[in-house]
Amino acid sequence: MEERKQETTNQAHILFDRFVQATTCKGTLRAFQELCDHLELKPKDYRSFYHKLKSK
Repeated sequence: MEERKQETTNQAHILFDRFVQATTCKGTLRAFQELCDHLELKPKDYRSFYHKLKSK
């Protein structure tokens, strides 16, 4: 169980780095969507989105 959580966390870090390092608008949007999908976040919930993203 702990190993699975660690893998999920590592994948989130990889996806976040991909998002930050994207060099095109298309790449940035794709990386952002992949990150949100992985963390099961809905960016339309803008009032609490940042806090949820930061906590995950």
